[in-house]
Amino acid sequence: MVTIHSLTIPPSLIRSRIRAEYERHRFVEDPKVLDILVQKSRQDFQEVMNAWGQESHILGLILKDKTKESKTFLQKFYEGRDEEAVSIASPPTSYP
Repeated sequence: MVTIHSLTIPPSLIRSRIRAEYERHRFVEDPKVLDILVQKSRQDFQEVMNAWGQESHILGLILKDKTKESKTFLQKFYEGRDEEAVSIASPPTSYP
């Protein structure tokens, strides 16, 4: 993978990131979810090995940190976001 795409990162980093992905999904037991995870990993591997993905895509897969930091209500409020809010769209009462 490193030689095909002339990446500037060591193979050990790639191996550790792949291992981290397996560890992240270690406790998944639902067969449907496992099938999807296996299919996605095979697809990513095939795209990389067939040189369909460019260097930026590969580095994005490997170097991107997948952990999301949880935000408090006030942090979301200051950003102007509220994911729990539900907006009900009502149809207009009259048409022009």
